[in-house]
Amino acid sequence: MTPEEADDWNKRMAPLRARRVRVRLHEEWRRRTERGNRNPPNNEQEDRR
Repeated sequence: MTPEEADDWNKRMAPLRARRVRVRLHEEWRRRTERGNRNPPNNEQEDRR
């Protein structure tokens, strides 16, 4: 795969990856709130993991 093809592929895949990350963060936030902990997750920590 040439660098140009890789760049095009990454541009097309970026929205899918971003949506997956948001869904994962949302599900984790929901699990925490259901346990009675009303603090949403720290997004900076989530991104680093």
